[in-house]
Amino acid sequence: DKLIFITTEEDPSLPARVLDLDGPESRTQLWNKSKLAWMHMYREYLHAADWFVKADDDTYLSMNNLHDFLSVFDPLNRHMFGRIFHLGGRPARTYVSGGSGIVLSRGALAALGKAVNETNGTVWGPKLHGPEDLQTADTLKTLGITPGHTLDSNGRQLFLPLGPQYEW
Repeated sequence: DKLIFITTEEDPSLPARVLDLDGPESRTQLWNKSKLAWMHMYREYLHAADWFVKADDDTYLSMNNLHDFLSVFDPLNRHMFGRIFHLGGRPARTYVSGGSGIVLSRGALAALGKAVNETNGTVWGPKLHGPEDLQTADTLKTLGITPGHTLDSNGRQLFLPLGPQYEW
């Protein structure tokens, strides 16, 4: 396991990569921050890990549980995991909540990084701002990567953005 923090502020106490957002830190920068973070992971760590997790600073992860869950999947295939949500409309959109973490396999991250490089970034789509978790899912969907189900053997969610009192 390797822990890397992606941040916009220097902190000597963290093993961190500081991103240049080309503007002030704000909620409207989340999409830009996520794109830069995913591409940093692609460029610097693609062959150093099988799975990549994007999580907020207030996200709790049980690494043992995550390892157990992921152990049955081939990381070279294209997988995306997290708490699935559906946004209505036509067409309906499916995404995973960034609040409880987004997990990409090495195969998914490789496909994303390759597509970004080959399209000079246009695969990300035209939006500059917006819900980064939804836009990440929209981008991955263009590559044939859709969220996988994350239920335990009792049918309970493993990713809990709203807390267990709302999920179970």
